[in-house]
Formats: sequence, structure tokens, C-alpha cells
Amino acid sequence: MKKDLKILIAEDDPANANLLDLLKKRGGYHATIVGNGVEALNLPNEIPLDTLLTDWMMPEINGI
Repeated sequence: MKKDLKILIAEDDPANANLLDLLKKRGGYHATIVGNGVEALNLPNEIPLDTLLTDWMMPEINGI
């Protein structure tokens, strides 16, 4: 599996975000965590990403 994979995680629940942060800490992946859909939409313009993990129900803009 590709370890230099750049992952964007959009999750508004801090407990779930911390759990997904294990991708970075234990999996060796490059993971960026944002707290809502607006941040998720704005961030890919700033950094290149390979994949997105998103919560469906978030404030401002949902993950769908």
C-alpha cells in the first residue's frame, strides 16, 4: 500500500477525528483533518490530495 498517500479527513466530531488521526500516527499516511465541509472545499486548492474521508452530517456544508 502507498504510504505517501495524502488524505483529507473532514470530521466535525473531535472524538472521531482523533480516531481517524491514527492514519497519520500509526499508519504513516499524510493526513490533514478539518472540522467542516467549507474547510474541506477550501483546503484542496492549497495542497494536493489523493483522497477524502468525510462525515456526511457536518455544520455549514455536509459531506455529501
